[in-house]
Amino acid sequence: MDKKILGDFKDESTRILKELGSLVETMEEGQTSQASLKALSEFSQRVDRIMGAAKMLSVGDPSHLGLKRIGQISELCKTLGYQAAGTGATPLLPIFAAFWADAVDVLKDFVDALEDDAKTQEVSKDVMQMIERRMEWLATRLNSGTTKGAHAFDVKTMLKNLGIGG
Repeated sequence: MDKKILGDFKDESTRILKELGSLVETMEEGQTSQASLKALSEFSQRVDRIMGAAKMLSVGDPSHLGLKRIGQISELCKTLGYQAAGTGATPLLPIFAAFWADAVDVLKDFVDALEDDAKTQEVSKDVMQMIERRMEWLATRLNSGTTKGAHAFDVKTMLKNLGIGG
């Protein structure tokens, strides 16, 4: 992989991840419904940029674990973002935001390790299991009580479709 291209991806992703962190904070603070929904929309659009770039770069280097994981986790965040937007239930945004805060940290770890295969392997070792556990946690929050049915989703199928988990 060309070091300049990888460096540019890393720089742009780092910038976007900082923006994503701010958007997550907006959602966690539970500001007005309008501000939270706007932050949700912006989050989904920005994480989609990271996902698209990671997937495009991984076409040129399909064995690059860091790009693969960044693409998978970004796609998961994007999918959840569109699902959350579809619910229109702003009280659920702090639940999504808690997951996204962890995901942004994980993406930062992968971006930081992008040029070091050994470090990428180390980051990947436990992270994907953690993502699965967080998704299960998120599902229990969304699929329980008053939200059941209206906002239910199949976590195992979502993870399988993204190539995460077993």
